[in-house]
Amino acid sequence: MTLFYINLTALFVFLLSYKLEPRRLLNGFLFNILFLISALNVVYLAIQIPNLFIIFLLGLLLLNLLFFLFFGIYILIIALLINAKIVMKRERKTFANLLTLFLALGLITLLGCIFICLIYPIPRKLLIFLSGFGLVAFYYLCNLLSFLSISFLFSIRKPTYHYDYIIVLGSGLINNKVPPLLASRIDKAIQIYQHQKRSSTPPMLLFSGGQGSNEEIPEAIAMQQYALNHNIPLEHTLVETNSKNTYQNMQFSKQLMEKNHPNGYQTTFVTNNYHTFRASLYAKAIGLKTAGIGSKTAAYFLPNAMIREYMALLIMNKKRHLTITLLFLIFGLLLTLFI
Repeated sequence: MTLFYINLTALFVFLLSYKLEPRRLLNGFLFNILFLISALNVVYLAIQIPNLFIIFLLGLLLLNLLFFLFFGIYILIIALLINAKIVMKRERKTFANLLTLFLALGLITLLGCIFICLIYPIPRKLLIFLSGFGLVAFYYLCNLLSFLSISFLFSIRKPTYHYDYIIVLGSGLINNKVPPLLASRIDKAIQIYQHQKRSSTPPMLLFSGGQGSNEEIPEAIAMQQYALNHNIPLEHTLVETNSKNTYQNMQFSKQLMEKNHPNGYQTTFVTNNYHTFRASLYAKAIGLKTAGIGSKTAAYFLPNAMIREYMALLIMNKKRHLTITLLFLIFGLLLTLFI
């Protein structure tokens, strides 16, 4: 019964935090805590019920858990290498598109270091010192799991269909044309536009994106033309052509909306599902109250994109992460000196 009340408390805390401000990484952490407590609650209740079928299911679940505990990292490495091969085949061979390959190589290196440590005896002092690195790894693992959970929650957000503006974030052109990744964002915005149009005043589609060094036209202009080709009236579109990154997308779009609606407006933005949470943080930073809606991303591109998003999120809060990392390493050093 105690575990049940703990479960209810965790649910209440998560829902309250998410309701007050969904654009927080803390919500991902609270969701993970809720999931863990709920799982323990289910296991406890299942044990209390003398049912062979339920016990069989729990045993099967435990076996799968043990399997992934011991072999999960090998499966992950193989999956990352396969994904890297697919991405290199279908996308440009840039650093950003090779992140799954680099992660796989990093995990292989980690396994090699662990194997060496198991073969050769390690001095006690060195093991104590390495505990600081273990704390750092645990911190970033918790941080990563929180990021994955909040990204999932943001990716399944549903539109409310009462917007004055829908901001469509740019992501780069290929040969001055809208590529599939960017087209998915525009298609999602058009879908929301058409749905709202059937029941009320249609929203304004605000396309945001400047001109890259290798582009002949601004992204916003190409995005607008794509929408016009899909039967969106010109008078229901607006372009912002000065932004160079997501922060500026939000900043310059906000300026345009405030100019046209000085007395207030309702807005959302559309980007790919993996990018929704970080884009929402930029919106929060400039005082734009919106959490965004995610469009679908090709499955093969998603792992690489999620790694890139997480790295970008770390950079956004680099001072905090570096401080925590340094404190853990100092803690490991102090343990080495005094134990």
